[in-house]
Amino acid sequence: MLFFSHSGTPNIASVISAMDHLDEHLASIATSPIYGQAIKAAIALGKKTLNRYYNCIDHSKVYQIAISTFPFFPLTL
Repeated sequence: MLFFSHSGTPNIASVISAMDHLDEHLASIATSPIYGQAIKAAIALGKKTLNRYYNCIDHSKVYQIAISTFPFFPLTL
């Protein structure tokens, strides 16, 4: 939330970059041995929700237009 409030109006590139960053972070926590089963179960639910959003983006006309318009679409934070 703070990331988007500082950058003005979020655009598709910043939203997808944030989702990718979150996905990588959740994946690293999911495989870490220091977290218990309850945390790992919550992470799995978070990843499942994030995957639903990725699926929506994949079927979005705005995303398809953005990718075709900007071939060097920035996907990093």
